[in-house]
Amino acid sequence: MQKTFYLMLVSLICLFINLIKTDASENNKLSAGIKLMRSDFRVTGASCVPCLRRVAKKLKESTGVLRGDVSIFPPYGGLVIYDASKTNIKTVFKSAYDEHVDFADVETRSISQIPAVLLPKIMPSSQTQTSPRVVR
Repeated sequence: MQKTFYLMLVSLICLFINLIKTDASENNKLSAGIKLMRSDFRVTGASCVPCLRRVAKKLKESTGVLRGDVSIFPPYGGLVIYDASKTNIKTVFKSAYDEHVDFADVETRSISQIPAVLLPKIMPSSQTQTSPRVVR
């Protein structure tokens, strides 16, 4: 019984490792030949989970966005990875304005490949600016 359990556990671990490698190689193929940009931000004006999920969905469905997400936990950090030749961050944000939200503390930078795991860069409230920069 234990031997079967260990064999199943090893099989699952191998499968998981293979999935990670496959995802990384697909990301490298996807990011080849395009100018990738990553924007980290904080969502303001919404705090309920359904609202934040709708914002995330609208950001991800925006033209040129490859990946993105919004945290459902305060301070509601988010990020989008997009092709700079197809869109810019202001256009991406416009897609979610009908949810009556704003985007603050926006940091945009160029990246070479899409990360396997999306983790928003969240600034703790003690480090945020006294008047957050809101993009409109």
